[in-house]
Amino acid sequence: MMKYDVKKMYEWPFLAQVFIMVLSALFIVYLGYFIDLIPMRVQIHSFDQQQEDLKQQFKVSLDQTVSITNSIELLPKLQELLSLWEQRFISTAELPTLLDTILKYGQENGLKFNLFDPGTEVKQGKYTMIPLHINMSGTYDQISSFMSEVANMPKMVIVGNFSLLNENMDEELTAANPEPINSDLTLTSDLTLEIYRL
Repeated sequence: MMKYDVKKMYEWPFLAQVFIMVLSALFIVYLGYFIDLIPMRVQIHSFDQQQEDLKQQFKVSLDQTVSITNSIELLPKLQELLSLWEQRFISTAELPTLLDTILKYGQENGLKFNLFDPGTEVKQGKYTMIPLHINMSGTYDQISSFMSEVANMPKMVIVGNFSLLNENMDEELTAANPEPINSDLTLTSDLTLEIYRL
């Protein structure tokens, strides 16, 4: 077997020289791949990641745009609803008339007022709530009719705490008490009405 001296490569047979050149070329291409192409692959991967991030940001922005557009479309309806809602609030000047109306509802229903006390105003953001503490006596039908009229007032009056007591037995009427309420039985009712004004 012939030994080839690397220092005398020019003396090698032509096929051996071609083989070494091809092998060297492949090695150079392989080195070029690692030196030039690997960083480019890392950069391409980074660009792909950025593209995914941008797609996600675009989707979030698109969803926000759709949400804002829907909110803007709802704005006139909400403003109209707010306007109707605010019309139900009373002004300071209307408070005496409203209290008189509530008293009138009680008298028309044959109720006896033991307490009718507008409490201290409570500021709740833009609005003010006036608690009206009432203690009254009457039959179940009279009290329920009065409550219905108050709840259906055109102004913002909300029924808060409410309790019914049997005057004769001095016990609170609850769901645990299985006895039906007699329409002739005199009951005492404690309730708080919440009146709202601007």
